Amino acid sequence: MMRPYLWRILAGVLVLGLLTGGFLAGRESELPRAAGSFSGSTLLPEATVTQPAPQKPPPAGSPRDHQAPSGDSSQPHRLHIPALDVNGDIRPVGMSDDVTMEVPDDISVVGWFDRSVRPSSRKGNTVLVGHRDGASDPNGVFRNLGDMGTSDLIEVTDSSGRLTRYRVDSVKLLDRNQFANKATQIFATSGLHQLVLITCGGSYDADRGGYQANIVVTATRA
Repeated sequence: MMRPYLWRILAGVLVLGLLTGGFLAGRESELPRAAGSFSGSTLLPEATVTQPAPQKPPPAGSPRDHQAPSGDSSQPHRLHIPALDVNGDIRPVGMSDDVTMEVPDDISVVGWFDRSVRPSSRKGNTVLVGHRDGASDPNGVFRNLGDMGTSDLIEVTDSSGRLTRYRVDSVKLLDRNQFANKATQIFATSGLHQLVLITCGGSYDADRGGYQANIVVTATRA
């Protein structure tokens, strides 16, 4: 069964034509009012974003009801990708409204979608999101995510110091329709446990909402 929050995300994708591109990072002020993008906040129908808005309490029965509070020892804390020389802090991000998933306002920080599972889970996906670049700095934490290769190592350390290692299974560049079609797999909370990393990709077209695709890396435990 698809989670209620995912229905709302997909509704935003299908009705508003969102997920056109990636995290515009420091370019949030350029977000269009109709095209939307997977950006400063995700799945934005409109608005200029300078930093994530406060989270609204999740509806009763949502996945977050069954998760430990923020700061729990199983919460992902650090990300290490040796092949890309990435060592980034991980901070939880939520949804500021029914169709908007936040990402960190700091381009060097990785966001863990707190309605996805933790790395210690046996089922479902741990979803991490990050910026490709910023307005004046091209070096977002996921700048070179598309350069990853199959079998590259990814390490996630939780707040207790527990290390979980993953090996990359796939690196895909998905346009908005492809991403929408795969959203149920990307945000799965059941099935084989995977790590999913997401950032922007493809060409950058300001008139069409920024980056025109998303890079999605999937990995399984090593």
